[in-house]
Order: sequence, then C-alpha cells, then structure tokens
Amino acid sequence: MVLKVNIPGLVGALLALISTFLPWWTMNLIMEDAPQTWVLYLYQTSFSTGGSGISGHYQHAFTGEWYAYVAMGLIAVGAVFMIVGSFARFRRILHLGVITVASAVLLFTVGLVFYGYSPFASVSGDGTAYSTYLDYGYWLAVASFAIPIIAGLFKRGESEPAPVQTLPS
Repeated sequence: MVLKVNIPGLVGALLALISTFLPWWTMNLIMEDAPQTWVLYLYQTSFSTGGSGISGHYQHAFTGEWYAYVAMGLIAVGAVFMIVGSFARFRRILHLGVITVASAVLLFTVGLVFYGYSPFASVSGDGTAYSTYLDYGYWLAVASFAIPIIAGLFKRGESEPAPVQTLPS
C-alpha cells in the first residue's frame, strides 16, 4: 500500500512554523523628528528609536500581550496536527490543524483590537505621524491555513478513477 502525502498540508505546517519567528504587527510613530518603531513578534516586542539610538527587546512592552503567547502555542499545536494529518490515514487531523492555526490568527487579531491597537491605521499632522500594520508573519500564518483549504477545494472537483473490473468471458 502506497502512503499518500498531502503536500499542501505539509507546506501549510512549514509556513505556520516559520511565521512564529517573524513580526506580526508593527507600529511606527514619529513625534518631532524622533521616529520610534514597535514590532510585535509572538514571543517578544522589539522597540527602536532613531532620535536617541535606543533599542531593545521587551518581553511585556504591550499591555495584555498574553494573546500573542497563546497564538504562538496554537500555531505550534496546529502545525503538528497539520504534519500528522498530511498522511492518508489521518486526514481529519489535518482539518483540525487548519482550524487551530486559523483560530490563532483570529485570536491575535481580536486581542490586538481588544487592547486598543489597530491592525491598520495611518494618521499624520502637526509634525506627528502614526501608522500600524499587520506584518508578514501574520500574513504567512494566514497563507499557512489558506493553502490547504484552497487545495482541498480544488481536490474536491476531482474524482478518483473507478477500479477496472474484468468481465468473465
């Protein structure tokens, strides 16, 4: 018996794992020629300012950053489910992995908004500029659960060939 492997499921799991090491949200703030950048990873917050040259990594710089840690845990669990579910006998576990990773992305977005941080914003005036955006780690996580879903939709349209039956002569 040949073991079938779901390649989109494995690609989704790999992308989900990679996304945990990339920034998920960025805030740029310029006040009186002193630019500041806050970058939120799932495991830390990075801060830098151009005016004084101060930079660093802060474990809890944002209020209520717990949702980022929970999202990171869900991504890891979902990626494991997606890897295991990519093999023919465990297809339902792949679905569970996709749902888990999608839940992590949703939790992160809701947590960001709940604590008053806008996923997308841009304001400027009077020497001050402020912008926020969801960064490439976030979008890679979205792609990690979208790829298996889209592949599954295309696969649904295909039918497996019927077994050939020989008629007795």
